Amino acid sequence: MCKLIACICIVTLLTSCGGNSSTPSIDGKWNEVYSFPGNSLNFTLSTQNTAVSGTGSYVGEAGPQGNLTVTGTYQPPSVNLSILYDNGVTYTFVGTVPDSNHMNGQMTYSSSTPTAVSFVR
Repeated sequence: MCKLIACICIVTLLTSCGGNSSTPSIDGKWNEVYSFPGNSLNFTLSTQNTAVSGTGSYVGEAGPQGNLTVTGTYQPPSVNLSILYDNGVTYTFVGTVPDSNHMNGQMTYSSSTPTAVSFVR
């Protein structure tokens, strides 16, 4: 009986101490949070060690649409992405991954002023 109680205590301690220490995965589909109707930017990412790669698409309101490729690094919680549009334009996203459903950071084009951007699943 004492061994059973000891095992229960150990399991309880192991599962309750330290909170959630798992690293959020960024593998899968992401969508930019837009405030402009008709615009969209989404991509599907996969990671291998710290390397990130992916493909996606974009649509501008009454404007261009097309495909994009993504490369970068993910060293939790930091993520750095280079997003190359099929028209030759490249954006840089630098941010963090607070959980497995959110990426928040800054998007920059060339030497433009960084813009706050969020991606969700």
